[in-house]
Amino acid sequence: MLRRRNFNIQAGVNCVLCASGLEEDIYHLLFDCPFATRCWHKLQIHWDLSLGLHDRILQAKDASMLSFFMEIFLIAAWEIWKLRNAVIFEGVHPTFHLWTVRFRDQVQLQLHRFKHDSASLVRTWLTSL
Repeated sequence: MLRRRNFNIQAGVNCVLCASGLEEDIYHLLFDCPFATRCWHKLQIHWDLSLGLHDRILQAKDASMLSFFMEIFLIAAWEIWKLRNAVIFEGVHPTFHLWTVRFRDQVQLQLHRFKHDSASLVRTWLTSL
């Protein structure tokens, strides 16, 4: 969107989270990027890249055994996006460890949104990662 508005804030339009040299778009950033793939693998979420965005998410949700899949998906995607922005705007060096720490911290912060019994499941799941 920034490029369409001629507001170029980075040197190029390529993904800043990987060295693939590919242009960043939502599909690359959240699903195709090797960095994002590693994040999803850590969470044991696997995507059918042949599906459209909506169907891809629904298929992964159905394949997941997590009753809190959507919450985890949203937090993970949000943390990938925030790390991408930190690279561009703050010069942060993106590491998988940094993403993992931020993801865990954000899940901990969001635990108050879960029902008590669900929060317990999320805590257990989080410690198993």
